[in-house]
Amino acid sequence: MTQPEARTPVLSTGRLRLTTWLPGDYADLCALHSDPLVMRYLRSGVEGAGETRARLDRFRREQVELGWTKWRLADVDGRMVGRAGFNLTADGQHRELGYVLTPRLWGLGLATEIAGALVRWHREHPEPPPAPRAARLRVRRQRREPARAGEGRLRPRR
Repeated sequence: MTQPEARTPVLSTGRLRLTTWLPGDYADLCALHSDPLVMRYLRSGVEGAGETRARLDRFRREQVELGWTKWRLADVDGRMVGRAGFNLTADGQHRELGYVLTPRLWGLGLATEIAGALVRWHREHPEPPPAPRAARLRVRRQRREPARAGEGRLRPRR
């Protein structure tokens, strides 16, 4: 008998927890990505079920392949309240930070809290050297997503 897949903690703050995704997170992610208020400033806009399923699958694949992704963001009681983490920049050279929070938690300083924690995580987990051009092209083809609000490029500290 196989063991059920376990959620892996990534980081935590006083009020938030970042963890890996599980297949059962689909309904929560769908609810977040189908909310017009949440998605209004994101270029992808409101997502349908198929788009959200593909996104969850991509997040899970990135975690395995890269060791990072946009992780599941939960409150201290474990309820999903958003997502936060990193994408690759369009040129495939660097990470860029991004987050999405459920509107009921806007204005409480949580975006600042999780962004600061992610910057610290980024500094503690340096990026590998840039991939060869062929690998960057493959990543670019797989990732046809434009940059979104709340996302910015992070460069290694010199």
